[in-house]
Amino acid sequence: MSDPLDMAQDVEERDRAGAVAAALRPLHGHGLMSCEACGEEIPAARRQALPSARRCVRCQAEHERGI
Repeated sequence: MSDPLDMAQDVEERDRAGAVAAALRPLHGHGLMSCEACGEEIPAARRQALPSARRCVRCQAEHERGI
């Protein structure tokens, strides 16, 4: 069983890796058409406003709340 510090470090590393991948995605012309969490299509307006979006609005909100 992991202690809270280990768990926090795991989340931080995962988020950092995701942020790096998201930052590189526009350079390579890649964007996600569907949410990596639920598989639903990411609306075009969200993709246009945030080309590096990996999740739909609902899943991103849940991710940020730690759900």
